[in-house]
Amino acid sequence: KEAIFGGGLLSSLKSMAVMSDEKKAERDIAFGFAKVAVLLSENLHRVVALDTMKRNVIWSMNLHSGASWHKIVHGGQFVSLNDPHGNGGVNDHEMLTLSYIEGASSSSVEWKCFDALGGRIFSEDTSPVKASISQIVPLRTSSHQTHLHDSSGCRQVALLVHSDNTVSVIPDTARSRAVVDEAVAAGNNGLFVHSIDKHTGEFRSQIVAKKAASDSFDLVTVGTTVFDPSQEKIINVSYPRRGEVLQSPSTVLGDESLLLKYLNPHLVVVVTEATPTFFSEIKPDADEESANAFYNSLSTGSSTQHMRKPLGAAKPGEGPPNVSNTAAPSLFVSLVDSVSGQILHRVSHSHVDSADELSEANNVPVVVSENWVVYTFF
Repeated sequence: KEAIFGGGLLSSLKSMAVMSDEKKAERDIAFGFAKVAVLLSENLHRVVALDTMKRNVIWSMNLHSGASWHKIVHGGQFVSLNDPHGNGGVNDHEMLTLSYIEGASSSSVEWKCFDALGGRIFSEDTSPVKASISQIVPLRTSSHQTHLHDSSGCRQVALLVHSDNTVSVIPDTARSRAVVDEAVAAGNNGLFVHSIDKHTGEFRSQIVAKKAASDSFDLVTVGTTVFDPSQEKIINVSYPRRGEVLQSPSTVLGDESLLLKYLNPHLVVVVTEATPTFFSEIKPDADEESANAFYNSLSTGSSTQHMRKPLGAAKPGEGPPNVSNTAAPSLFVSLVDSVSGQILHRVSHSHVDSADELSEANNVPVVVSENWVVYTFF
């Protein structure tokens, strides 16, 4: 009894009971108990970290107040257990913020590399850019790559795709370019990126290639898909969640064989809405004998020169069913392959009755999980 209650066990229990909040925070970080939500407010130009258990603000960091937009990059999800900056855990606590500052003659990107748990800024700098940014590609870092937090280094690396079909790397260091080299050389297919121009409706798929005898990179177009802006406008783009865990990668059939799921990691969901002018053209009149004329416009963009697609199904030898007052489709959901740039599947819905309602019903949230695409519209 004396050995148990009068010795080290009692003192250990006593030290745990009187442990300070700072020591408890260090313990939670060391054992992976810390649950911190890092939030970005573009209106306030600030990053805020919340403790999800205590529901209080841990730290906050101000960003450039004159920036057009801010983004958070968190590409590397795992670090080595012996990495001192990983705090002994397997989740990477280091994050990168990008702030795009647009000027009259030149533009730049201000970036900050910081610890998400404590708010400590490891490094920060400003990099000039020659053209606007159309896509930000977060890159994962491998555990064997050495890293030092110098004045211009960061574990997180972002590949910026510009509107003039050029690319740049943030931070612009030799280590960051080595990370891009590794991503380009990984596998047999290379590194693919894509850009979406909502004004022109162009979806462009490109591959990153390294220029000969140079440390810079170039983009080569692989495929394009155009959503005609005179007929439809892009209102939402959604992607599968990165790092999603498959609950059931296969299905057991009746003969005890396995049917493996085919999941396309390059799937992009593009939601478009018909323009008021196009919707007025394809909307059938009440006195029309058939309401099938608009299908030709949907498939070809013209109301002539092609056969019309019938509505519904019919028995062999019978004509298409005569459906009157059919609502014209106004909302379109397209599944696009970001590598080939081609449309894999496309469906349409009717969510408005008149062209005046199109500008009001443009909020279509989308969630992509495995082979399921869930969306809602009103």
